[in-house]
Amino acid sequence: MIGINNQRKHWLKLNRGRCYIGMLMVLVTPFQASQASDDTITYPNGAHVAVHLSYDDALPSQLEHAVPTLDQYNIKGTFYLLPGSETLNNEQQVEAWKKAAQNGHELGNHTVFHPCSSKGSDRNWVKPYASLEQRSPEWMAAEVKMANTFLFLLDGQKSRTFTPPCFETMTGSGDYLAAVRPLVAGVYGQTLPKPEEVFWSAHNVSGKKLINYIKHSAANPQTKVIGIKFHGVGGDYLSTSDKAHLELVKYLAKHRDKYWVTTYKNIVDYIHQQ
Repeated sequence: MIGINNQRKHWLKLNRGRCYIGMLMVLVTPFQASQASDDTITYPNGAHVAVHLSYDDALPSQLEHAVPTLDQYNIKGTFYLLPGSETLNNEQQVEAWKKAAQNGHELGNHTVFHPCSSKGSDRNWVKPYASLEQRSPEWMAAEVKMANTFLFLLDGQKSRTFTPPCFETMTGSGDYLAAVRPLVAGVYGQTLPKPEEVFWSAHNVSGKKLINYIKHSAANPQTKVIGIKFHGVGGDYLSTSDKAHLELVKYLAKHRDKYWVTTYKNIVDYIHQQ
């Protein structure tokens, strides 16, 4: 299963110019969002907007750089893990993920095999077992359940959020999202409709650009949830430098009165309670 990470890396390189470009305040797929109204949401400590930082694929650089930085400034992140990742096949790093969960970080669901569409000439890297066209909604629900069980063994939590691999959810027999929703606390970027909820998949940008994205998004009075999604931090692929990531975390820690910075699950749960 370690080969899954290499497939993911290949896909990211192929799609770097298409899927991760500039400051995107978009939801890549038009998923149905919660019906909660932004007028009904008041966050803790008087903050007017919630911010969540997430990290995909359980990469080594996340344990080496991202987790220690978040812990230093007492900010909790969401890490969407893949069971086949290198760090989840190493006893010492598995213990590090368990410790991260104990410290309040969310271990989120990112499926088991990272299934994506195999359509198109640039998708020959997608293995048959990971092709969405060979899947069904029932199959995907079973895979998400399996990932939930795996993550439960790491953190003991029975509820967590989910982010779809490749932001794609169409199987050979229909969209799988409806089958998966009851199995997770929430789906990434879909708790509120845009522009009430926005996110940016960032890489190779400065700390200033990361901070400006937060400031610019928060300046819109309609925006209530802001997310930034990372992959590598100071290493691996689609990387953001450790320095840029640190600058963002320091900024958020300094402005806790403006932003409620927490895990995506905490934000989802809070909104659903309103």
